[in-house]
Amino acid sequence: MASNEDRKTPASRTMWTIVTQHPTTVHLNFRSEQHVHNGGSQSWLAAHGWRLDTTIESTVSSGVPNGPYSGPVFTKSFPAGRILLRGSDNWEGTYFVFLELHPPAPPAANHVR
Repeated sequence: MASNEDRKTPASRTMWTIVTQHPTTVHLNFRSEQHVHNGGSQSWLAAHGWRLDTTIESTVSSGVPNGPYSGPVFTKSFPAGRILLRGSDNWEGTYFVFLELHPPAPPAANHVR
């Protein structure tokens, strides 16, 4: 969970840093189309290679003042390491973050007869 004050982080600044040990696909679920445009997120999404992912269904969240909310999902894959997420600069709140980890496959069992 994050402080509700995170919603005020400018789109030009890092809001959250995630450190992973495995390659990771990050899904950012915005509250609405307006949520993407009003705070300036669209600029950093495009500049940093995020893509609109229409194959993922949005969460539906209640909320004040204009809920329920449902919006676009943007996706990007990263190697293991630091992932920087910029601010949404929007009074309605931050986006949701979902992580899809891609750990290496376990080694194949070596069967000896």
